[in-house]
Amino acid sequence: MKKSILFFVSLGLTVMLQAQVSKTINATAGNLSKGLTVSEKKTVKNITVTGTIDARDFRFLRDSSAFDSINLSAVTIVAYTGTKGTFDDNSNVYDANTIPTYAFNGKSQIKSIKYPKSTTAIGDYAFSYCMGLTDTIAIPTSVTTIGIGAFIYCMGLQGSLTIPLGVSIIKNDAFYYCSSLSGLTIPQSTTYVGIAAFTNCTGLTGSLLLPNVTYLGDSAFMQCSFTDVTIKSPLTKIGGNVFSMSTLKHIVLPNTLDTIGSSAFSSTNIDSITIPASVKYVGSYAFGDCASLQQITVLNPVPVSGSSMSSIVFENVPTSSCVLFVPAGSKSAYKTADQWKNFTILEGTAALYLPSTVKDTMVLSQSGKQTFAIKAKGTWHASSNQSWLTVSPADGNGNDSITVTATNLKSNTIRNATINITSAGQPALKVFFAQDSVATSVATINNIDAVYPNPATTILHCNAAMGSLVRIYSIEGKELIAQQISADGSIAIDALPNGLYYIEIQSTDKQTIVQKFAKQ
Repeated sequence: MKKSILFFVSLGLTVMLQAQVSKTINATAGNLSKGLTVSEKKTVKNITVTGTIDARDFRFLRDSSAFDSINLSAVTIVAYTGTKGTFDDNSNVYDANTIPTYAFNGKSQIKSIKYPKSTTAIGDYAFSYCMGLTDTIAIPTSVTTIGIGAFIYCMGLQGSLTIPLGVSIIKNDAFYYCSSLSGLTIPQSTTYVGIAAFTNCTGLTGSLLLPNVTYLGDSAFMQCSFTDVTIKSPLTKIGGNVFSMSTLKHIVLPNTLDTIGSSAFSSTNIDSITIPASVKYVGSYAFGDCASLQQITVLNPVPVSGSSMSSIVFENVPTSSCVLFVPAGSKSAYKTADQWKNFTILEGTAALYLPSTVKDTMVLSQSGKQTFAIKAKGTWHASSNQSWLTVSPADGNGNDSITVTATNLKSNTIRNATINITSAGQPALKVFFAQDSVATSVATINNIDAVYPNPATTILHCNAAMGSLVRIYSIEGKELIAQQISADGSIAIDALPNGLYYIEIQSTDKQTIVQKFAKQ
């Protein structure tokens, strides 16, 4: 009998607790707070709202409650003009169907929110500094505008962000420092991407397509981790620092492009680029510190020069080894043009390169093979600098695939080899392979910061546990440094000459990472 009583008492407490934690309210605009008791305003965590609300109710949700899960999917936002809204205590106008300015600014305890399905705009700083938000963003398809700083510093937002078809404007700082987002899709409807809209979204990896953007603000994708970008839009200007300090390796520019802004591609991993004939201005440091740049194809027979071409456009670019391809009959013009004359200049277009899907750093297991594609317009020859790694075929003509095969590595060690691919009149391609006899799993990382900064000057830091084994190799595969990672993860590289290197990190759980870095 006592056990039965205790059971029902416990059940009753559970029901009461549940009632205190979750609440559904059918609201009328300006009266949401009246739907909760004084006690509930302190204890309810999960709230679902139906009916109508306005900026006054958003202010209540932000300032007067402990909610961490908010479901507004069945709500209609109505217009409000007055002093009790979310912005300040002055009289302001708040539009219907718009999540108001500063709606949830600084409400770090919010973990999840469902937006009203009829929302057409997300106001300025609506979710700024909501660092606790860990949802995958599901922006309603009715939204057309995402406001300034709408999600700035929402570092916990997860998953791939799909901007709905219908959004035309992504304003300045909209997703600044949303560092946990892992992918981005921008639709045909989006024409405006504001200043620093995705700056420091370091988790954004893979490919990015901009199908119809006409305005691309300064620093829009600065410090993102995309490796491939295609701009198909009628874009005329790439702003300053747009892709600066990112892991960008390949980009396709539109033939409408007129201006490349200052530092637009500085400190990226770009290895080749085609500059359309429409480009008339290139800003300072546009390709500065692009240490991986191997070839540039320029389609304009008249070199951009003088006041339209900064003197430090190619600062710290290896011009002696980078090949510049120019239109037929324009070689002499480029040979006398400042900023261009220091390159190795060839007439025609690039005729030997790796497709963007092929990484130039690969890892082999104890015994195995890898096949990768090459693009060529003529004959080519491939060779290995190590006898344990063979290539087939060694010679070819045109586009083809190359298979490398490694002999069994029995010793408890790591070894490296470089595949060199050459074609008459073209810059040589190099593909670096590392083979690990003991690794239980391996990875090739070209778009994740296994090391930083990159480029580096005197100290390189590794994102790996103390005790992990580090080896640094020259591009040719010669081991230069071997040591274990210390507590602070730093490696002194001041003795290395400026240039490109490979670093191999074997973690304490036998996983191997290989990445290219630049010393300058």
